[in-house]
Amino acid sequence: MDEDLKMQALDSALQSPSETLLSIRLLDFKTSLLETIEELRIRRETEINYEDQLSKTVVEKQELEWQKETLQHQTDTLQQQNKEAMAAFKKQLQARMFAMEEEKGKYQLAVEIKEKEIDGLKETLKELQISKHTLQKKLNEMEENLRREMDTIKNELNSLKKTQGHLDDCHPPQGNQHSEQVENLQVPPVLTEPPTL
Repeated sequence: MDEDLKMQALDSALQSPSETLLSIRLLDFKTSLLETIEELRIRRETEINYEDQLSKTVVEKQELEWQKETLQHQTDTLQQQNKEAMAAFKKQLQARMFAMEEEKGKYQLAVEIKEKEIDGLKETLKELQISKHTLQKKLNEMEENLRREMDTIKNELNSLKKTQGHLDDCHPPQGNQHSEQVENLQVPPVLTEPPTL
């Protein structure tokens, strides 16, 4: 284009003044036209760049929205899983607490039963100790009475023997009758130890 302008400029130098003026105007028009074409070309490139950037931005925005939806779905899924896990854990914990309460109740009941049994055994032991003491006291009294009776029987036997001796001296014995009477009057053995309970 620059060469065309130079050629036209040379042609205009060889032309007349009216033609020169026309050539100048034509040259101005061409220059303005070239400037306008260049501006349009730049504007068109700018619009194409803008449209490309706009398309890229729209695609990026769409991708970001998809990522956002995916993340939202994952977040919702995780929240639901967390909610279900917490509900299951809470249910399991409540079941364990209930089982522990039942065990505690059974243990407390068993402890109460054992305590009652122990109290009953203590009472029985106390009663047995009182009975033992009472029986021991009665046994001691019976032994003492038995000793007294034995002493009385011994004294009576000794008295009978003396009487028998006097009678024998006065009346001589008549055969086996005397020995049978003596055997019948034998003293039973004295208990020295109390019987064990």
